[in-house]
Amino acid sequence: MKIEKLDNQGRGIGYDNGKIIFVPNALPEENISYEIIDEKKKYCVGSVKKIDNNSNIRVVPKCKYYNECGGCNLMHMGVEAEEEFKLNKVKSILKKFANIKTDIKLIKNNQELFYRNKITLKVKDNRYGYYNSNTHNLSLIPL
Repeated sequence: MKIEKLDNQGRGIGYDNGKIIFVPNALPEENISYEIIDEKKKYCVGSVKKIDNNSNIRVVPKCKYYNECGGCNLMHMGVEAEEEFKLNKVKSILKKFANIKTDIKLIKNNQELFYRNKITLKVKDNRYGYYNSNTHNLSLIPL
């Protein structure tokens, strides 16, 4: 299946027999093999089994916990592409919900990692970490 674009959560969007398939960790222009992990009436959520051709914006995530942890969801995308995705997302939300067309510009941080000043950790059984994506399974933060 070919990934056409990204949704607001950064999941790849493809179509199979007219049904929309959301696929985390898939990028536009990639042809992927996938398996369905959740099927709804109007859409499915898939999981990448194999990427036949990598997008030119795909990078190797710098965090070794990226595929296990639910704290990030765009680290497989290059910094420039991630910044463009986030800027377009803000513009789209402003247009859709406030009917504001804007030509806002990105203020670059010049820091690829460690730029956040806030995180929300989950605590379970006196352990802390992030939930894996779309679960309540805790990925522990190593000390």
